[in-house]
Amino acid sequence: MLPYPYLDARGNSESCKKYTDTPMWNSSRSDRIGPMTKVNKDDQSYIYYSPVEAESFEGLPLAYIETAEFDRLHDEGI
Repeated sequence: MLPYPYLDARGNSESCKKYTDTPMWNSSRSDRIGPMTKVNKDDQSYIYYSPVEAESFEGLPLAYIETAEFDRLHDEGI
C-alpha cells in the first residue's frame, strides 16, 4: 500500500512544479527527504526508489497507490 507515494526521483512532473507549498506533502519536503533515501542509479534496487524510471514494471510487487488532488506527488501516483 502506497499512500502518497514518492515514485519519481526526477521531480519534474506538473504537480511537483505546481504544489510547492501545500499542507500535507510538497516539493520542499520532497527536496529534503529525497536525498536522505537516495539510491545510486547504477544500483539494481534503484527501480524501487524511482519505479517511474524503470523500463518495465515486471517483477515489481503489486501495489495499491493512493493520491490526493492537491499534492506534489499526485502525478507520480497516477
